[in-house]
Amino acid sequence: MRLLGHDPRLRVLPFRGEYWGLSGAAADRVRGHIYPVPDPRLPHLGAHFTRNVAGRVELGPNAVWAWGREAYGRFSGRVPDALEALSYRGFRRLAS
Repeated sequence: MRLLGHDPRLRVLPFRGEYWGLSGAAADRVRGHIYPVPDPRLPHLGAHFTRNVAGRVELGPNAVWAWGREAYGRFSGRVPDALEALSYRGFRRLAS
């Protein structure tokens, strides 16, 4: 990391995005993409409505802490990755 000019105290925290599907009358109201203007005070992902190629309307993404690197499922993860993130002061500060 130092050879690349990065601070070795920094860590990559594992997060993943989740989407929810709209159904029935709620989905019928969405004709195209709806993407709200982001709030610069909240530098996070902007949740949006999207009608996909199958015609399903999805809302998302939200940001959910993953229990490990490359842990894309809700219940997947790695104990060493989770312990490393939990022991990192920056994560605890973010979580508080």
